Amino acid sequence: MSIKRIHLTESQLMLCEERFCAGTDRPYYSNEATGEVYEASWNSDYGMPFGYWPTDYSGDEQFVVGKPWTTHGDACGQCAQQYVTDLLSERIGDQATQIYDSMERLVYWFNDSGFKYNEEEDVYISADGSEQKDKDDFVDFVCEEIYDEAVDSQEYVYELVESFLEGNGIPDSGDIEKHLYGMVSDNFDFTTTRGITDALESVGEDFWDYFERGHSEGRIWPNREMIGFYESEQPDPDMLEDILWELQSNQRFKEECGLTVEDMLQFHMVFEDWRSGDGTITACTIQDYIDGNYGPESYEDDDEDIQYNNGQKTVFVPHLANQSQKREFFKDFRNTRDKAVYAPRERGAGNLARYHALRYPYGENKNINKKIVK
Repeated sequence: MSIKRIHLTESQLMLCEERFCAGTDRPYYSNEATGEVYEASWNSDYGMPFGYWPTDYSGDEQFVVGKPWTTHGDACGQCAQQYVTDLLSERIGDQATQIYDSMERLVYWFNDSGFKYNEEEDVYISADGSEQKDKDDFVDFVCEEIYDEAVDSQEYVYELVESFLEGNGIPDSGDIEKHLYGMVSDNFDFTTTRGITDALESVGEDFWDYFERGHSEGRIWPNREMIGFYESEQPDPDMLEDILWELQSNQRFKEECGLTVEDMLQFHMVFEDWRSGDGTITACTIQDYIDGNYGPESYEDDDEDIQYNNGQKTVFVPHLANQSQKREFFKDFRNTRDKAVYAPRERGAGNLARYHALRYPYGENKNINKKIVK
């Protein structure tokens, strides 16, 4: 769908300039020379969020695309699920072993005591009549032996006990471990910010900190033929080309619209132009952005470092908040986050420096704040 062409008067243009906006929420730009207007909305236009986030403790990352009309939390959640699962992997392995060993003890106890089912009383009675147990008693027996739960497994244990009492065997520890891995997504909702927060907190992590470790967060509007980025994540030309290829090969994106790199090169982007130092909001095609063919002059032959974004730290923006609420949110963001997240762990580690040393024994995995590029 082509961008609509709107002809505006000089007074209307002056009014529009006051609300030019880059980013991924509601980018807007009016071209004074041509009268064309480029605008889109994150929740009322058909747009998909995307970005990179870590998927394991070592810092390996993945490019993901969220569902249309969603916040970046939806895209972030796809990586967060893998990240949480990776951090839980050792505990999941231990939990699987604990469940298997406990089930084996149950089997031995059950057979050694000669328990038989009494249908009238709905209980199991030992051969000598000294013990009388129901199904819940056996479940409690198994659960009491599980001393470290990576995921809530009580319902799963109930299923295992029920299956055994019906005359079936017990799965080996490998099958139990595989089932526990699958339960990570059942225990947490990785499609919402609240769910992702709960999941990360279960492994001692913080949503805001994890989100900040992502980069190149943007949104694409196929019907508007537009792409936008967080102002703090506007990419250099090479990175933008990589993102186009990532979009083209992404399975969800293929199913949604199937656009090619060649198609997207003709899309427009509204962005802050920091090459001259003032961050003037402008717009051009993706091809022109990659070629440096925008602004008052060409920078293709400039040997100096070029700044492509505002250099600020990226944080998750509460999309549904109004402007005054957003200002208040960012006002004390770090102070509030640090008190809520780091203070309890700081007390446990002794001090904040030691906490960071324990958390990142080999330093941060990567530096995502490389805002100045050649």
